[in-house]
Amino acid sequence: MSAIRRRVCAPAAVLLCTLANAQTEPQAEHVSNPSPELVRNMISVPDILDVEMSKDGLHVAIVREAPDWKNNRYGNSIAILHEGMETVLTTQTENAAWHPRWRPGGGLAYLGYRENQGIQVYFSAGAGETPIPLTAVSGIRSFAWSPDGRSMAVLIDDEKDSAIENRKSRFGRFRVEGADNRYRHLWLLEVEQLIRQEQSGPLSKRARHESMRRLTGGKGFTVGSFFNTGGYAFTPDGKEIVFDHSADNTPVAVDTQDISAVDIATGVIRPIVSRPGIDAKPSISEDGRFVAFETSNGPYSYYGRDHLAVVPLKGGAPRLLTGAFHESADLVGWRNGYVYFLASDGMHEGLFHVEPLSRRIAKTQSGSLNVHRASVGPKGIAIAADNADHGVEAYLQSRDGGWTRITRATEPFFEPFRKPLSRTIRSESTDGIVSKGVLYLPADADPGNDPPRPLLTIVHGGPKRTARPQRVHDYVYPVEYWLERGAAVFTPNYRGSAGFGDSYRALNVRNLGSGPMTDILAGIDTLVSEGIADPERLGIMGWSHGGFLTAYITSRSDRFAAASVGAGISDWRTYYTGSDDPRAAPQYLKATPWADPAIYAAVSPMTGILSARTPTLIQHGDRDRRVPLSNATELYRGLQDAGARVELVVYEDMTHYFSKPKERLAATEHNRRWFDYYLFGGPKPDLRLNE
Repeated sequence: MSAIRRRVCAPAAVLLCTLANAQTEPQAEHVSNPSPELVRNMISVPDILDVEMSKDGLHVAIVREAPDWKNNRYGNSIAILHEGMETVLTTQTENAAWHPRWRPGGGLAYLGYRENQGIQVYFSAGAGETPIPLTAVSGIRSFAWSPDGRSMAVLIDDEKDSAIENRKSRFGRFRVEGADNRYRHLWLLEVEQLIRQEQSGPLSKRARHESMRRLTGGKGFTVGSFFNTGGYAFTPDGKEIVFDHSADNTPVAVDTQDISAVDIATGVIRPIVSRPGIDAKPSISEDGRFVAFETSNGPYSYYGRDHLAVVPLKGGAPRLLTGAFHESADLVGWRNGYVYFLASDGMHEGLFHVEPLSRRIAKTQSGSLNVHRASVGPKGIAIAADNADHGVEAYLQSRDGGWTRITRATEPFFEPFRKPLSRTIRSESTDGIVSKGVLYLPADADPGNDPPRPLLTIVHGGPKRTARPQRVHDYVYPVEYWLERGAAVFTPNYRGSAGFGDSYRALNVRNLGSGPMTDILAGIDTLVSEGIADPERLGIMGWSHGGFLTAYITSRSDRFAAASVGAGISDWRTYYTGSDDPRAAPQYLKATPWADPAIYAAVSPMTGILSARTPTLIQHGDRDRRVPLSNATELYRGLQDAGARVELVVYEDMTHYFSKPKERLAATEHNRRWFDYYLFGGPKPDLRLNE
């Protein structure tokens, strides 16, 4: 992932549908014209997906993700950080590796993918040692070490139902919705004997199979749920494994997630937390007395928050820890009697800790860092964080409580470019709601003296997410390129966003369209009134819920010169009937479309489609089950009928999130060309990318 790459060739897996209706041609604008190669450079910025602190506090394992352009995938590599040195344990050329976990007593295990072997657990005894495979089964999801390091729990998908396999010979392939579910269960792997056998010679597949013993099974429950693959942990005495489980892995079973313990010797399962709602991700205190866990504290609410609670390991009434906290808590683990968690804090994301008895909460880390991952241990804390200066890097907490940066992998990607200016924008909507967002300006901007600039507004998805000050390219929207062109970029936190408390997140309930629209337009109006944004050169875009809001706004306003709708909902009834997660719409709208068709019509872009005039680029994956492709084609047909210029690009084999770098690059290049034409007077966009 060196800085600027060679000229980009067009990806083959792109299906293009176009319509070019007559429109007024945009006027040329005298702005800088950076190389399109900047787009590929920003997509190549590495990320840290996992960070794991060793028990002795001396080593940190990280999983770094970066694009593998040759094989068109995002590859993971594992590196070990120690005393300022970075040692590569696995590389991209060895295929994917992730989920590193330190073995008590020494060594590191991780999940790795190999051709013809699938995903297996590997173990490395130390630097320079050849990793050995510990498993030879299919369907492995994760693992956890026992306290003594002699064994591990492994979470595995059950094999396909034999009855389903047998029926293929008679009836072919089909699926009964909600009935042909697969289940995940826990197994115990005796690692000590495998390592000893390996010392005598390569492990046989039979030896690895014989070292595994099933702990849970059947179709009475599945470990994890629709939302997650499952959390589990050994008790400090190594006699039990505490785990979360649901009735099955479908959306309708989300509120059945409970916590139980399985006796490793007998296989007997006893309940610990059993009640409606989500209770998940158990973590056991160092003294073995309590279990901390994440909880919805009742039926799950999409616009609500996830709490933390504790319960005695032996069972009893759960005690809520974060009832007075303003945002969702993402459990990290125990350290020295405190429970650590990640949470939004206004427009930042921080690491916090709570004392279980007093329930007193404090922020562990201060400053401008946005903490994405964290690992806590008895001898230290490691985090992966970014800010407005750099991408995601690893940090260690120093003895004085500060933070020492121990990686600098993202720096080479930003060195050729000056750091943009950024500040918080506060605006007030017509109904009095105050919202905040982030404004980015070119490094040489002189606010107050410069003429108005083209403004590109990027609407985040979720909607329970947050726009934060950052330096990294925004998914398929080339922020750095537009800043180099001399434009301004605005990322608003409309009502329903996370980081600003319960009441703000709930302001879009039965108000998914017009309420957030007034917030977004109020922010844009503020920038126009300050002379920063040119009202004749406004662009708007977003992915998922951000795509929905883009379509909604442009179906009710003609003030934008161009728009881009990524994987967005065009009709909430279409979304409800086709999505793999049908629970979100009835929770936000407080009804099904059959019970209240008026509210579904009120919040749908298609209701105002005949008034739409904004030139719109629609982007969608053909395998998207969260927001099915029918939403894109419906919007496409509607804009055609309205006489608006519209182009639809369907990215083959892509789901709701684009997991291949070439397709992500294609989507970014499509956005670059689209807005170059309509906001900067560039050439007419040829989205075929054939040149």
